[in-house]
Amino acid sequence: MDHAQYVRRYISECAKEAGNPDNPPFIKHFFEKFGAGIEERVASASKGDRNIIATPFSDALKHIFPGVVPQARFGSIFNLSGEGATEKNFKNKSVDFKIDGAAATLLIEFKSTLTFNDVSAAIVEMALAKKFAAKYNFGMRLSTASLHLYPSADIRMINEVNSMMGAPLDRIWVLCKKPRASVPYEFYFDIGKIIMMMEDIDLLLGQIGE
Repeated sequence: MDHAQYVRRYISECAKEAGNPDNPPFIKHFFEKFGAGIEERVASASKGDRNIIATPFSDALKHIFPGVVPQARFGSIFNLSGEGATEKNFKNKSVDFKIDGAAATLLIEFKSTLTFNDVSAAIVEMALAKKFAAKYNFGMRLSTASLHLYPSADIRMINEVNSMMGAPLDRIWVLCKKPRASVPYEFYFDIGKIIMMMEDIDLLLGQIGE
């Protein structure tokens, strides 16, 4: 499946889920926004645009969580002073999404595909975030997560790596399922996983009891 077919698959799956009468209204609304965003991005995209899927997904997510802050700088989140080489570099980096809740702040790294390299980078960033939160007495409980659509890597292996590193990521979410490994880019949205992610987010923000 070439890239154009891959994008068309996202559009068709969004249309299917937006029109599925069994889906809750907020799920249908999310997929309406996601699919429309992809079509709009395709119409105006330049050759080699790597964010045809990622940007519309990010925009659609804001409709579910209106308080989400995209591209929040770590320096602003933790009031970093830039002391030392690591802190100086880290303060200018951004997390894809920040959501403030009743009892916690949730930081989410987002990559459209689940790959070892992307999750490894998220593990390092979130480990540093937790270190600086402790160092500077961050006022809220800090929760962390990594969010992905398409499973290019084995989620069991990714979870094992995160656990071996002390679990810097409190959650790793993969929202699509891939029924046949032999067929490139064949996937379906897993509505159960999406709803579970929503419940996890409320839990991590301290908005429901553990």
